[in-house]
Amino acid sequence: MRIAVDARPLTRGPNGIGRYLENLLKLLQNTPHEWYLYADRPLPQEAQFGANFKVRHGRVNRNAVSSMFAQAVFPGWARQDGVDLFWSPRHHLPLLDKSPKKLLTVHDLVWRRVPQTMVRLGRLTEKLLMPPSLSMADAILVPSKATAADLAEYYPQTTDKIRVTPLASALNVSLESVADLPRTGLNILMVGSLEPRKNIERVVDAFLLLRRQYPEATLTLAGGQGWRSEQLRQRLASLVDQGVEYIGAVDDQRLETLYKQARFVAAPSLYEGWGLSVLEAFSFGKPVLTSNVSSMPEVAGAGGLLVNPESTTEIFRGMLKLVEDEGLYQQMCRAALVRCQQFSWQKTADLTCAVIEQLG
Repeated sequence: MRIAVDARPLTRGPNGIGRYLENLLKLLQNTPHEWYLYADRPLPQEAQFGANFKVRHGRVNRNAVSSMFAQAVFPGWARQDGVDLFWSPRHHLPLLDKSPKKLLTVHDLVWRRVPQTMVRLGRLTEKLLMPPSLSMADAILVPSKATAADLAEYYPQTTDKIRVTPLASALNVSLESVADLPRTGLNILMVGSLEPRKNIERVVDAFLLLRRQYPEATLTLAGGQGWRSEQLRQRLASLVDQGVEYIGAVDDQRLETLYKQARFVAAPSLYEGWGLSVLEAFSFGKPVLTSNVSSMPEVAGAGGLLVNPESTTEIFRGMLKLVEDEGLYQQMCRAALVRCQQFSWQKTADLTCAVIEQLG
């Protein structure tokens, strides 16, 4: 089959959809299919893919016009390349595309569940492009049963198209390398962009309560600046003397060091379609303080301590439990490693390829 892929997520630096697509393409290149990667700008990862990959890209440097470029240009490229299937891993298909088959990945329904956490342009783009893309798609990949349930609730006509393909940790860590990691220190790590959905304000408030009892505790936040973050960044900068440090986006090597140094990871997001940082933490044997909503319980299993993300008090009590209850902590460390082993990108790739070949 000739398969076209909306590869724009690969051009956006560290991001969840980019990690998803990159990990899958590395494995899918071993299939007999021909792959055509379409992007609005050059792909930095282009050299990593094999001879059965062909790349087309534009020279668009403004994210605001990226969707318009894809809608206008990708259908023509697909027609020239004679593709059999067009796959978008990022919620939206080119609405004028005439490819025989269409595959769509929907990671979450943030714009329906928690629209107040999105910028206006992003929310409008989802509103305009996702519903018709769902109608056009012959199959829809989702990372979790929670996202499948959200889709079925808002778009019941899609139910028969939905296929759950769970994701894995984006960091490749051997069990031997984490078996003897130190369990000392009170370093708390939070990974994610500075955006309202990540619930950073409540995490900081809960941490400051914890620090009253444990003044040696520290909170490190790693991730891009996101949106609606200016006021939050100013607050974080003012709390350096109280153990709070925002270090911005980091590469995988630095991220691995941060996970190793953390006692646990805080991820009580208001909503997630999957939550890659949970499995990343698990791959280092680190428990996660996470939410009791959306996909988080499904991903975390016994390696996660679940709290109400809208309660600063519950988040604080969860932190206190992971600091003071050593028996529970060690139990969750073991459970985290076991849970992580239940997911792999190879499984995700196999499930994805099976759907593609069923459509072909």
